[in-house]
Amino acid sequence: MKVLYNPSGFSSVFILFNDFFKTKPENFKDIETYLNKVKRLVTKLKAYTIELAPQLVLYWVMANLDSVYEGFISNVTQTLRKDPKAYNLKSLTAMLLDESKRQKQKDSSPAALHVSNGKVSKKNKS
Repeated sequence: MKVLYNPSGFSSVFILFNDFFKTKPENFKDIETYLNKVKRLVTKLKAYTIELAPQLVLYWVMANLDSVYEGFISNVTQTLRKDPKAYNLKSLTAMLLDESKRQKQKDSSPAALHVSNGKVSKKNKS
């Protein structure tokens, strides 16, 4: 039997890298699913003895975040400037999940709602 696809070698690594660089938060239902996908891809690459530099992974994750995370990103990058080993993917993920929950609470708080023509809606962000 002839094999049309060999799941090892250059092709599979190329597919993993392609998948990694196309992974964006907006393609997932929530930030947790996005982060789990990134972790899975990093682990799969390690299985091929390809270990991405930890800083590359951290910066890639943060570079793809929405603008609501600007303050968070600024704090993390300042910390990394002082100590490049201050975060790893696991610690960044934990902090990012906490920040995501904080953002959701902020967006759903009564202060984020206003009344217009008798209907309650979320304030438009500029």
